Amino acid sequence: MSRIFEPYFTTKGLSHGCTGFGLAVVYGIVSMYHGDIDVRSEPGCGSTFMVYLPESQTIGRQTGTEDTSEEEYLSGSGRILLVDDEQQVLQTLRGILELGYDVTPFSGSLQALGAFSSSPHEYDLVITDQTMPSMLGEDFAKKIREIRPDIPVILCSGYNSLPVEKREAGAGGIKVILTKPVDRIDLARCVRRVLEDAG
Repeated sequence: MSRIFEPYFTTKGLSHGCTGFGLAVVYGIVSMYHGDIDVRSEPGCGSTFMVYLPESQTIGRQTGTEDTSEEEYLSGSGRILLVDDEQQVLQTLRGILELGYDVTPFSGSLQALGAFSSSPHEYDLVITDQTMPSMLGEDFAKKIREIRPDIPVILCSGYNSLPVEKREAGAGGIKVILTKPVDRIDLARCVRRVLEDAG
């Protein structure tokens, strides 16, 4: 019970196709809207999840505003090196970013580092996960910056990476630290801002 919202934690085997990421995503979404989750579970009886969200004070919203905002922020240009060892997350972020950017995805930090080393000026931005098997995102960013000191880096930190989330962005060349799950518009705004600042 104490670990159910941790990414990658699961009690099921690999043959069941479980990544342990589902409840972490739910927790992130609920927290983003200032809500809470109450869990009650008894062996042999099942589990109950109660999701509490604050009452909205908004009666309605202007139509078309959100779509216009997405188009505006996703209409930039640039080449992004994207690294995340979780395939589902990698493909989701790639799908968001490819609406406006040229994305090269990698599920392994070592492969990504090799690709960057061979052509470091092919990229305008690096987006990396923090918790990866071969190398932490902070260490990956440091090695990337040793090769090319001016490359901006965005670090995505999961629910169980609290020490990283509390750090100030800017250390080791990291421009921004985003908390997973990453909101579509927040990601788009962040990428555009970082690329504009670098340009």
